[in-house]
Amino acid sequence: MPCTVCNVATRTGECCCMPFFVPGGTVVMRTRIRTLGGIQGSACNDFCALACCGPCAVCQMQRELDNMGVP
Repeated sequence: MPCTVCNVATRTGECCCMPFFVPGGTVVMRTRIRTLGGIQGSACNDFCALACCGPCAVCQMQRELDNMGVP
């Protein structure tokens, strides 16, 4: 899981340590991915998804980046 979070951070243009040292960093990454992909939602929904099932939300973020063709 930590490697996947690091990978997602790098693919979104952030430092790979950002999600671990910046409070709410993963929510910011999820919001950025949602905005880049034109996916409807809100920062509150992003927070709730990560709070309720963080591993599922991170997996979804990785899949969205794959679907967008982000290396």
